[in-house]
Amino acid sequence: MKNFKVELLFVALGLLISLIFVFNPMPFWMAAFVFVAQPMFLFAIVSSLIRIYKDLKQKGVI
Repeated sequence: MKNFKVELLFVALGLLISLIFVFNPMPFWMAAFVFVAQPMFLFAIVSSLIRIYKDLKQKGVI
């Protein structure tokens, strides 16, 4: 398996923005959550799935 450093960074930043929004619900943090944190989570999920698929295909599992 490859390293998931970029995905880990995106999830950590998205989680940080989400927690700040939960404890300090201001319009700025809501916009940051909607337009920054959620796309970060989506990118991390899609990128991880692509890496896992490529790794499985390379090893002949799929």
